[in-house]
Amino acid sequence: MNAADGVPEWRLNLVIEDLDTLHTQLIVALLSTICIAIHTACAVYAVQTQMRRGWKGARKWLLFATAALYIATAAAWSTSLVGQFQSVIAIKSDLLGEDSFASVWITIQDYVGSGALTISVFIGDSIVWWRVWVLWNKNRLILIISLLVLFATLGLGVASYFVNGGGLFFTGRLGLTVIVLSLFSNLASTLLVGYKSWKHRMSAKSLHFTRVSSVNQVQRALMLLFESDIVYCILWTLVLSSEVWIITPNDQSKWLWTNIMEYFVEGCLVALVGIYPTLIIIVIALNKSKIEQQCTTSFVASAGLAPAALPLIEADIGTYSSEMVEGDARRRAAVLIGLSRDSDDASALTSTKGAADDV
Repeated sequence: MNAADGVPEWRLNLVIEDLDTLHTQLIVALLSTICIAIHTACAVYAVQTQMRRGWKGARKWLLFATAALYIATAAAWSTSLVGQFQSVIAIKSDLLGEDSFASVWITIQDYVGSGALTISVFIGDSIVWWRVWVLWNKNRLILIISLLVLFATLGLGVASYFVNGGGLFFTGRLGLTVIVLSLFSNLASTLLVGYKSWKHRMSAKSLHFTRVSSVNQVQRALMLLFESDIVYCILWTLVLSSEVWIITPNDQSKWLWTNIMEYFVEGCLVALVGIYPTLIIIVIALNKSKIEQQCTTSFVASAGLAPAALPLIEADIGTYSSEMVEGDARRRAAVLIGLSRDSDDASALTSTKGAADDV
C-alpha cells in the first residue's frame, strides 16, 4: 500500500504496465498514420490511372485489389488508434480500480492486424505473380508454380492466424514458415522479372533499338519492377531476421533489435505490404502502352510488308515509325521476322494478344 495516496502497490504496477503499453501504442499509431497517408496517396492515384482506361479485362480486378489492400491497411490503422485511446483510459481505470477494455482491444488489434497482413500478402503476391506470368507470355509452368506458392502461403498464413490465436502477425515457427515462403516467392518472381529485363535489353541492343524512346521506356519500366521487387525482398528479410531472433534462446543483445522491429511490424508492415502491389498497379497502368504496345499500321506500311507477314506485330518494344526512316524500318522489320521464326527466345520481345487486353 502506498502511504501517500492509499493506492495499492499492485495497482501502481498495473499503471506502469499501462504506461509502457501506451508508449508502444503512440509510436505504432504515429508510424501507421504516416504509412496510411502514403498508402492513401498511392491508392487514389492507382484508381485514377485505372479508371481513365475503363473497366475492361483485368482492370476491374486491379481496382478491386487496390480497394482491398487499402481497406486492410485502414482496418489495421483504425484498431491501432482505438488501442491507443484504450491504453489512456486503462491508466485511469487501474488507478480507480475500475475495469477497462485495453487488454481486449490489444487482442482485437492483433487479430485485425494479422488478418489484414494475411490478406495483403496474398493479394500482393498474386499481383506480382500475375505480372510475371504476363511478362513471360502466360507460361503454363509459371502459372502452376505461382498458384502452388500463393495458396501454400495463404494456407499457412491462415493456419498461423488460428494456431497463434490472432497473435502478433506471423509469430512462432509456423509464422516463420509463412515469412520464409513469402520471401522465397518474391525472390523467385524478382529473378524472373530481372531475367526478362536483361533479355529485353540484350535483344534491343542486338537489333539496334537502344536509342528508340519507347524501348528505353520499356527498359525503365522493367527495371522499376525489378528494383521494387528487391526492396520488397529486403523488407521481408528484415522481418524474417526479427522472427528468427524471437524464437532463438534468450539473449539480451537481441532485445533492442526485436523492439525496433516490433514497432516497425505493428506500425508499418501492413501498410508497406499494401503499398508495394499498389505501386506495381500504377507501374502497369502507366507503362502498359509502352510495354505491350502493338506496332502501328504506319510501321507495317513503311516496312513495305503486309500485316500478316509480321509475326511480331505485338512486339513490346513500342512504335518505331516515328523514330525510323523508311529504309531502316524495313531492315529492322526483316530482322524481327527472322528472329521470330528462328529463335524461341523471340518471346522476350513479345507479349501474347490476350496479354494486351489483360491490363
